[in-house]
Amino acid sequence: MAVDQFAPAPRPPLDIAVLTQFLNSLHSYSQDLVQHLSSGQKLCHYTTLEGALGIISSGDLWLTDSRYSNDDEELKYGHQLVDDVLDELENDAKTDVQRLEWLRRLRARIKEGRQEHVYICCFCEKENLLSQWRGYAENGGGLSIEFDPNGFMAVAGPDCPHGLMRLWKVFYDRSQQEKIVRDAIEYPYWPAGDDDRIRFIVDALQFFMPTFKNGDFREEQERRLIFTPNPAALPKPKFRTRHGLLVPYFSLRELSQSPGIGFGLALSIKNVLIGPGPHRALNVESSKLMLDQHGHTSVTVQASPTPFRG
Repeated sequence: MAVDQFAPAPRPPLDIAVLTQFLNSLHSYSQDLVQHLSSGQKLCHYTTLEGALGIISSGDLWLTDSRYSNDDEELKYGHQLVDDVLDELENDAKTDVQRLEWLRRLRARIKEGRQEHVYICCFCEKENLLSQWRGYAENGGGLSIEFDPNGFMAVAGPDCPHGLMRLWKVFYDRSQQEKIVRDAIEYPYWPAGDDDRIRFIVDALQFFMPTFKNGDFREEQERRLIFTPNPAALPKPKFRTRHGLLVPYFSLRELSQSPGIGFGLALSIKNVLIGPGPHRALNVESSKLMLDQHGHTSVTVQASPTPFRG
């Protein structure tokens, strides 16, 4: 078979050490890492009844390709934000031909990078949000599962063996979002060489774009588990169907597995809140029974006090 000499070169693996150094340089945002937050902060995952059955029975969560989000406007927001910052930087550099050319190369590479894969799993600080219940109204109300953030320590840090994974707060403040983008572009400690520097900037921005949301969604106080895989890493994505799409996702349990060591994931469920629905009392009873059968005997299960309107 002939080799396409014009095909793009394979994407280099993520340099976890370099990207981690950049993440740690954002001192003013270090409190936004879940690992750095004080105890008592809630980490709640909203899901359908079917989704809860899978999570509790398998002890696993799924990280979905961010391009297949329920709301594609979320990712478009991050892309537009980066474009707006680049517009400003290019305008500032209009008399500096060399810098202007470099910024245009960076923009082109960022655009190419939008076809690359970043996987996310979403959480909220609040367990009883009407905006979230509305999303599950057609499925009987859904539920929210509160996890202990410490259960993610083995994978949401430098120990993830298959790529870069962090558990971040979502940023809603526009000025803060723009500062993160500028910090990534202007970071002085990227490896030398224009091509390498562009590569690391793109990797950093690809990681951060899923953490940017419109300020109108601030009440959700969302957190996201974000994973950027190394291209050659195992395991590989799985697939499921949803709303006419074939959706790529990763098993968090598989991502926690290190060769020769086994699974490092230990999800700890603290509470379950059954969402508004016509059968919430029965769902409380059956959820308690299901949790008990899977070893979660101390988990509190309650029904949301939010009125149901069917």
